[in-house]
Amino acid sequence: MKLAEEAPAMGTEEMKSLENWAHLLPNILKAGRCSHVAPEGMGDEEKEEYMAKLAEEDKVEERFKALNEDTPIPSSETAWVSKVCGDTQQYNKGEGTITYAVNVIRSLRWPGAVTVAKNG
Repeated sequence: MKLAEEAPAMGTEEMKSLENWAHLLPNILKAGRCSHVAPEGMGDEEKEEYMAKLAEEDKVEERFKALNEDTPIPSSETAWVSKVCGDTQQYNKGEGTITYAVNVIRSLRWPGAVTVAKNG
């Protein structure tokens, strides 16, 4: 993983789209880990079968994929909600414009998981 030296310039309207947001960290599996671990004391063949079964039942999601590609939760058509709060008016400031609105991205799968951004 290599982070960009400079973040792309995006305004409030561009950041409203879930396509412009991605996962940085790996997903958390049902066992509370980020990767599957086989119990100790299993033979090689048993371990392979066990790991294949785990991988099928609880899939590891790809990192860096857009939030709109996440599996939706059963009661909604998405797993994330994007909202713009505050003053969305564009104000002239020197050579460009500025807005005082805040983008809020909230997870419907993990209550309390919220990300906010202002002016990129």
